[in-house]
Amino acid sequence: MKSTVTLHHGTKTFSATDTKNLIHDYFKDEKYFEFTLYDKEGREKKNVAVKGLENTEAFAKELNGLAFEYGDVVKVYHAESSRLHWYQKGLYVGEGKNKEIKELFFKITENGFERVKSLQEVTAKPQTVVVGTEVEKLEAKNFVEVKDGEVIGFVEEPTTSKVGKQKVKVETKDRFGNKKVTEVPVEVVYGDSIAYAGYGDDIVSIVTLKHEEKRFHATDMYREIHEYFNKELYMGITLYDGEGKEKNM
Repeated sequence: MKSTVTLHHGTKTFSATDTKNLIHDYFKDEKYFEFTLYDKEGREKKNVAVKGLENTEAFAKELNGLAFEYGDVVKVYHAESSRLHWYQKGLYVGEGKNKEIKELFFKITENGFERVKSLQEVTAKPQTVVVGTEVEKLEAKNFVEVKDGEVIGFVEEPTTSKVGKQKVKVETKDRFGNKKVTEVPVEVVYGDSIAYAGYGDDIVSIVTLKHEEKRFHATDMYREIHEYFNKELYMGITLYDGEGKEKNM
């Protein structure tokens, strides 16, 4: 055992054991494990890391006597986290997972180190979007509800040129900077639209009124509309003013 970090509830301080032996020479100058203490607002109070070719004497010196408060959060990094074990009241509680999770979070409570799997609560808010809506005008914060975190933005933006159901990905982060990606159902629907179908009843273009801007929006496609009609006119649109005069498109 390279180091054991223990809570002392009477004094509200940490203690840490050490060893003069190298941690793990295979990892050389890479970080092997790390201990970070945050207050309940997410402000860093202490950070200590150890590389593979170091021992834990300096690590223990930094942590011995370090004060804590209930509600503080500890982030533990371990390059081989299956070798990270934690205990409560002297009883074994759990261990990390070697490759899947290298960072684990614990809340300090009167019962000891309480594992916290998620420091933010994210709820997807399914959206309905009118075909042709400009993606730049869609705000990721409207697609999720976040508690104890904030929205970063879209990982995958919605495609608004095609009617139908899809899913978009929204990225959020908690107050400690940990990121999470949530899938949100989105349905793109017709607005005040004219839909042109082509060969096989495939929709080849949708013309939609954008009332706020008093403009049209039209979707397109790159395939041939209907090869049977060859060079014949297959579809078109003509705009007239209120007096019946044709307007330029």
